[in-house]
Amino acid sequence: MQSNIFAGRVAADPETNGQENSVTRLTLMTNEYAGEGKDERTVSIPFTAFGKRGEVIANNVRKGDQLIVTYRIENNRWQKDGLINTGTTSLFRILNLEQLGRQRGKR
Repeated sequence: MQSNIFAGRVAADPETNGQENSVTRLTLMTNEYAGEGKDERTVSIPFTAFGKRGEVIANNVRKGDQLIVTYRIENNRWQKDGLINTGTTSLFRILNLEQLGRQRGKR
């Protein structure tokens, strides 16, 4: 299994569905070098966590927190209305995370 690492700040409080098999989503943002003589560019990646990991994230992570996330990319195929509307999306699934710092004034 291939895994990747991304470091950034949380763009907004995580959203969770709060069900037994919970799904939690959050977006991390960072700036990266855009090339010589160019401004930096902002990169944002939407991440997804499931189950207990997602619950922990929803309860402990807030907008502005700095995280390092280990994740893998999964392809999800979906089908709607039989075979008429089909597609594939990429999911950035959180495997592990480390919280580096909190936004000032947050709990």
